[in-house]
Amino acid sequence: MALTLRRLLGWTFAAPAVALGFAACGLDVVGTNVDATGVTPTDGAPDPTTPGAEGGALTDAAGDADAAPEPETCSWPGSERGAPWPMIGGCIGHAGRTAHRGPKTKPEIVWQTTISTRESQPVIGADDTVFVPANVDGLLAFDPDGGRRPFASSGTGTPNNITNVPSIGVDGTLYFGAERNVVAHRKDGTYWRFATGGEIDTSAVVDEDGTVYCGSFSDRLFALAPDGGRRWERDLGSDIWAAVAIGPTGQLYVGAGNSLYALERDGGESWRYLTTGEVRCAAVVADDGTIYAGTLGSRLHAVLPDGGPRWTATTRGNVMWQALPALAKDGTIYAATSSWLAAFDPASGALKWEVDTGVPLRTSVVVDPDGDIYVGGDNRMFAYAPNGARRWESDIGSNPFGFAIGRDGTIFVAANDNKLIALHD
Repeated sequence: MALTLRRLLGWTFAAPAVALGFAACGLDVVGTNVDATGVTPTDGAPDPTTPGAEGGALTDAAGDADAAPEPETCSWPGSERGAPWPMIGGCIGHAGRTAHRGPKTKPEIVWQTTISTRESQPVIGADDTVFVPANVDGLLAFDPDGGRRPFASSGTGTPNNITNVPSIGVDGTLYFGAERNVVAHRKDGTYWRFATGGEIDTSAVVDEDGTVYCGSFSDRLFALAPDGGRRWERDLGSDIWAAVAIGPTGQLYVGAGNSLYALERDGGESWRYLTTGEVRCAAVVADDGTIYAGTLGSRLHAVLPDGGPRWTATTRGNVMWQALPALAKDGTIYAATSSWLAAFDPASGALKWEVDTGVPLRTSVVVDPDGDIYVGGDNRMFAYAPNGARRWESDIGSNPFGFAIGRDGTIFVAANDNKLIALHD
């Protein structure tokens, strides 16, 4: 299983444009202030004068510039505008922050359905379609109420052909890996395929100019043009498990083996940082350019934008494949390792707090606008306040691997035992 889909290439990507697009999905996502007890003092309504990533007034999902702006998880120019959760980690820096509030009291299962899937995470489009990677069937599309939405087959007929998280491009095209191919898939069918020569188990990302970055177990990272043609490839010497992240200056960050690489968008290497243990999880990038990389060596590394060390923290266990840490608005980084959820100070790496959930955790961490933290593992989903106090625990009867929070606060959970489950309070 290995997959590092798509590294965003921007041949004409100017640094100011990168910074603007990145800020929309980094530490300044629309949200509310939270006090030390986790209480929300304001309703967190976004400032209607705030510019979008492409300049000008924000529009609603239908593009009406006069309508009240909807909070937006990711204004990255390469992603579908208004999508509640368009890619792994929510946006191009993978900060794990959603603009939509999750449940504040213990949620109940409102529906569930059986699908042929394992080790997958859902994404949510601007029209609230929930897309879930599946075996053989390729991608499946669901209404928020659990009904199936029409979506052309993207399967290859091979079991376990998609175990990675798709990315939704600006025009609604989905990009993902299917066995050894990068696939661009529209609602009416596959647009193009590109053979990488190795299995793909990571997530696709798309640059503002439509370039797709993808890594595979061929040890190579590929940059693909919007029509599926190859722009460049780079041998990183190890299987690539982790999705590419893009920083505020436009550099690409990806882990391979025991290294975190910073690459330019022409594929040139800026620097390489040696980590303690293999990197299998996507890097998380803060607005100040700090890159956080978790490893199988039970370490969380904070790396400066120039490749120098900022700090290294020891975690309770390994930072696993597709189990991304998340960043709070104040920069606090939350990591789930073993059964522990921990909060680290962004300046020093000091442990702020940690809690033992009592079960092995496997999902990425997600933070909502109130600063509440969501994570799952071993048949359970959890919510914690910013100070580490547990808000709720819900037994869902299946082992969650990934989840996304919808516009109305519904949590859509993809479980390893072939279930898609919707939770709401």
